[in-house]
Parts: sequence; C-alpha cells; structure tokens
Amino acid sequence: MFSQPLTQPYKALWWIKQKLHLAKHAKALESVVDVQKCMQCSSISEFEEILYSNMYESQDKSGHYGNQSGCHGYSGNHGYWERNNPMRDVDDISTPILCINSCDDPISLSKNIELDLFHYYPNFMLVLTENGGHCSFFEWKYRNGADESLTDCHLTSWAEDTALDYLLSVAIFMEKYDNNNVTK
Repeated sequence: MFSQPLTQPYKALWWIKQKLHLAKHAKALESVVDVQKCMQCSSISEFEEILYSNMYESQDKSGHYGNQSGCHGYSGNHGYWERNNPMRDVDDISTPILCINSCDDPISLSKNIELDLFHYYPNFMLVLTENGGHCSFFEWKYRNGADESLTDCHLTSWAEDTALDYLLSVAIFMEKYDNNNVTK
C-alpha cells in the first residue's frame, strides 16, 4: 500500500498504533495471524506481508509461505495490492473529483501524486499547495464587523470552503447540463 516510506515521526506513530491495535486483538487473531512475527517487523511491507498472508497464502510449521490454490485468487502480497489498488479503476470514474494536497504533507507525499491523471481526466481537479502539512489548510478570518484585531478573528479551514464551492459549481453545471439535454 505504501510504496514510499512514511516520514518521521509519522512512521513511528503508525508502528505504535498498528502494534497496539494488533496486541489488543492478539488472542482473537492468533489462529490466523502470526502476531509475534508482526510485532517484530521492521518495515511496513513486511508487516503487510505477514498480516495479510492468510488472504492468499498459508504458512507451514517452519514459517515458510506457500501458495494455497483457490484462496481469494491472489498470488502474493504484490498481487493482493495490485488487485486492491483503487488506481486500477480510475478510468471508470465519471464523478467529478476534487483533491486537495500540500507539497509538505508527510503522509500523502506530493511525489506520489500522479499529475498526469489531472491533465488527462477533465473531471479530476487538483489543488496543490506548497504548505499545509496533513489536513492543515487553515486561515485566519475576521468576524463580520470585526476591527481586524487578532481578538476578532477565528481559525477556519479554507479547504472546506473550497470543497463546498466546488460541489456547488458541480451541482450548477450538472443542473444546466441536464436541462440542456432534456428531450421535449
């Protein structure tokens, strides 16, 4: 799933969260997941390989994974993620899509954005900012009638306003499109 490594400290937080979650459910999962091996993983891909291995493979007593015929039809970790990658069906998307991302996002890395999609598909729109971190698209706005002092302003998300404006524009466009294509 993650082809690029997460940046610090997010990688450490992700590991802690995943391992705590797995430890919390270890008793229930021990018959289908090698919990100890997952807890000792040193990479996300290794963690996924062990965690999801029973979806497409079975492990023998010596710890080796071997193909299990007919089990979900996946040949391995690569096959699993290839089949479950949402990008494989991107050409079937007809709904207008707005993506908001920042270049300094430590989770959704800008180098992973497939910019060609936004040039090729007319219903895909990308707002790419230089700064914003992960979901931190905030700005200070003055309250109505405020004297522009810091005590009269509040922090608000410009991304929410942008998304709402986008949805309104799409709705207006679709209404006009539908009205122009109605056979009378």
